[in-house]
Amino acid sequence: HDSADVWQHRELFRLDARTKQLKELLGGRRRLNGFAYDAANKTVAYVSTSVNLPTELYVANADGSGERKLTSFNDKLNSEIAWSTAERFTYPSVGGLEIEGWLMKPAGYEPGKKYPLVLYIHGGPHSQYNEGWFDEFQSLAGAGIAVVYTNPRGSSGYNTEFQLTRGRWFAEDYQDLMKGVDVVAARPDIDSTRMG
Repeated sequence: HDSADVWQHRELFRLDARTKQLKELLGGRRRLNGFAYDAANKTVAYVSTSVNLPTELYVANADGSGERKLTSFNDKLNSEIAWSTAERFTYPSVGGLEIEGWLMKPAGYEPGKKYPLVLYIHGGPHSQYNEGWFDEFQSLAGAGIAVVYTNPRGSSGYNTEFQLTRGRWFAEDYQDLMKGVDVVAARPDIDSTRMG
C-alpha cells in the first residue's frame, strides 16, 4: 500500500490472456458484486450500489454493453429522498502512509454554514468502508450532520501489510483516524466544537 489511490469500489474486467491487458467492462464510482453469467456466457447479472443509491439488481451483456436495472426496490424511496453523496479524499498519516477517507455532507448542505461532524469508525478492524451504500451514514447526514469515515491501518482491501495490526491496535490506526478528523475539522464548513 504505497498510495490510497485505490478507491474502494468493485468493477468487472476482462483479461486478455495473450496480451495480459485488462479492459474495464463495468465500473464507475460504485460497488458491483455477485456476478453471475448465463450458461452461454453472453449475459452477466450483478448487484450495484453507490454511496447515494441503495442496492439494486442489474444485467448487462458480457462485454459490458446494454446495462439495465432489473429491480426497482428503492425507486419510490429514491424519488422522495435526496441522498447525500461523499467526497473522497486522501491524507498522509504516521510514517507518511496515505490513508483513504470520505466526507459526507449533510442533507441540504449550504456553503457558508458550519455543520457538526461525526467520525464513524468501522469494526473489525479487518473491514473497510467503500463506495457503497450505508444507511447509517445517510441517517446522520439527513439529521444535518457531516460524516467522516476512513480506512485506517488494519482495514482490508489494500494489502496484507496494511491490514496487519495485530498487537498494535489503537496505535497507528488511532493516529490514522485522528489525522483524518484533523483534516476535515480544519474545513470552514465544519463546526469543530460539535464533534462526536
